[in-house]
Amino acid sequence: MLALDLPGHGDSPRGSYAFDDVTDAIHGAVSSAGLTRPVLIGHLIGGVLATAYAARYPARAVVNLDQPLAGPFGALPGSGHFPHLSRPVAAIVSSVD
Repeated sequence: MLALDLPGHGDSPRGSYAFDDVTDAIHGAVSSAGLTRPVLIGHLIGGVLATAYAARYPARAVVNLDQPLAGPFGALPGSGHFPHLSRPVAAIVSSVD
């Protein structure tokens, strides 16, 4: 089992907060641990990153706890709910298209 801190949080050094860079950092940690198809578990923005990881790299499963892909009552992040997630969610949606 790996438990990762996002850049600048916990014991993790400061680094790029760019969405792709964080996803690549997760992949680096997964690869260094010798894992090939991990089960990813993420909470809030960690759930968004777990989903993005699985869209780019092999994963056995993704478990999202409180993943805010949509706001209350189905409102999309771009509608004013969760404005800090608009760009990450847009990146996920565009990579799936």
